[in-house]
Amino acid sequence: TLFVDKNLRFHGLMQAFSRTNRIYDATKTFGNIVTFRDLERSTIDAITLFGDKNTKNVVLEKSYAEYMEGFTDAATGEAKRGFMAVVSELEQRFPDPASIESEKEKKDFVKLFGEYLRAENILQNYDEFATLKALQQIDLSDPVAVEKFKAEHYVDDEKFAELQTIRLPAERKIQDYR
Repeated sequence: TLFVDKNLRFHGLMQAFSRTNRIYDATKTFGNIVTFRDLERSTIDAITLFGDKNTKNVVLEKSYAEYMEGFTDAATGEAKRGFMAVVSELEQRFPDPASIESEKEKKDFVKLFGEYLRAENILQNYDEFATLKALQQIDLSDPVAVEKFKAEHYVDDEKFAELQTIRLPAERKIQDYR
């Protein structure tokens, strides 16, 4: 992770940002950059200058909501479905991994589960997803645990209710899939 509290432009910005992209293994597909100043316009200008007009759509991450709900890739025009749709299909088509028998089902499962893992890998970088994962670990019938969760994650009642509507496969289920 790179923390930036300086107004960077063009070459200096690209040099600083490029240091986050040293890939160590297959699980680190990109680096994180936290800016304490608004560098969005400078970033887009630098990427456009040193790349082409569509490069910013490849380099910059989408929002958490886009990864969760789906988006249209600006570079290709292709509709990318969101994490929630992938989870829903995974649970509907393959509720019991032990019952996958035919070669076609196995191939379909591998493709779908790969899509799930790629989406989850990207979402691991968002605080909102960490909050959602943490919610899965608390006892919702314990008011003390719920209030502690809300305080630790700065979640109000409205956001808490919203988080409860999002389904994630249980960790045990994911282990069964693997």
